[in-house]
Amino acid sequence: MRSLTVRLPIFSLVLSLALSACGGGGSNAGSSTFIPPAGTGPLLYVTDSGNAIFEYPQSGNGNISPIASIFGPNTQLTSAGAIARDSTGRIFVANQNENNILAFASNITGNASPILNISGANTQLSLPTGLVFDATNRLIVSNAGSNAVTIFSAGATGNVAPMVTISGANTLLNSPVGVGLDTGGNIYVSNFSGNSVTVFASGATGNVAPIRTIVGAGTGLNSPTSAFVDSTGKLFVANSGGNSLTVYAAGATGNATPIQTISGVVTNLTVPESAVTDSSGKIYTANFNSPGQPGFIAIFPAGTTGNVVPVQLIFGTNTGLFGTVGISL
Repeated sequence: MRSLTVRLPIFSLVLSLALSACGGGGSNAGSSTFIPPAGTGPLLYVTDSGNAIFEYPQSGNGNISPIASIFGPNTQLTSAGAIARDSTGRIFVANQNENNILAFASNITGNASPILNISGANTQLSLPTGLVFDATNRLIVSNAGSNAVTIFSAGATGNVAPMVTISGANTLLNSPVGVGLDTGGNIYVSNFSGNSVTVFASGATGNVAPIRTIVGAGTGLNSPTSAFVDSTGKLFVANSGGNSLTVYAAGATGNATPIQTISGVVTNLTVPESAVTDSSGKIYTANFNSPGQPGFIAIFPAGTTGNVVPVQLIFGTNTGLFGTVGISL
């Protein structure tokens, strides 16, 4: 199993490798409005430890260039990790080592300034590593540094206190990294150091016990870094320590055996950091890759299990990827 400090590019690795991009200010010099070319189709949004947000067509394959990128000192991206989009399309990124969350307009490319910045002592952000929005645009954040989940009101910005905090010994949170939601509003959290997924009821707050916990030797969990739940309730977990993706049935609990496991040499999975699915069930994985090797995106058909070759692989010098961390549709 990888140690937490090795895993987080995120934590110590990006701290030593990241570009210095702590400029700021309100200027968007060097940025421009972005309109996807006709016929592009849906986009894939990726954060990279080179401190950039890259956008690719979901149909992309091979050594392709991003069709848009948000990069440069105005962005204030210095340890870009988790990424999520709200219902209006705005792009939110966890700046992990700086304990802040930055938001960017949906139609911008280049050296753009954030339009929102959640930061400051009142926020209680502590190594924020996972982001997800609920149906009312509340932002839910997993904090690996404080073993807590914090929830912010829609449109929150500045040094604002969370409206809800889940933390304490009863929660069983143990280096929470990934966070997801099911259609009922239940919160799923992957615990990197605990090799577990804890599930909290919609409306949970304080030092509350999870309603379910997936943990045990049979689960295949190995330094889990994501917790994506699809519309049917299936849970997708990227295991950065096991170079695998494990999928669990809706309602899974205890020492649950995955209903799908993607792992093996031909899958190309190497330090997978996050995973999402589209409406057809296609699986998109962001892979940080081994130290010194460039990150990449591996994409698998719905229902994939075993040692299977990805149907798409976004990889190569043209992609701009350095250490791929977060992924969102």
